[in-house]
Amino acid sequence: MMLRALVLCLGLLAVVASAVAVVHSHHQRRTLVEALERVEERRDRLRIEWAMLHLEHSTWAAGERIEKIAGQSLDLHRPPAGEIRQVTLEGLESEPVASPSPPKSGNLRTGYGAEFASSPKESVR
Repeated sequence: MMLRALVLCLGLLAVVASAVAVVHSHHQRRTLVEALERVEERRDRLRIEWAMLHLEHSTWAAGERIEKIAGQSLDLHRPPAGEIRQVTLEGLESEPVASPSPPKSGNLRTGYGAEFASSPKESVR
């Protein structure tokens, strides 16, 4: 009888211990899910901010805007086609440029390059 009561108590203790472990694991999972949701919300906010900054950068770096500011604030203007020279590295010779093409809007990689090169007399030595 004593052995049976001991086994029953040990079984009851095991059930209670496993119930406590289940409650603890559910609480831990809930805490981790909340932390994950906070991190995902922050990620989403940062993605939106990055997109807005990217758009702002594209706006500030637009070729038309830069050309307008250069003309208004710095009094810089495109030289006539006959005065545009392309400077090469071999002997710093210059060649007339046939017809300069305007830059593509909003693209910093394509823009004015040789059109604003200085004359051979003013070239860097």
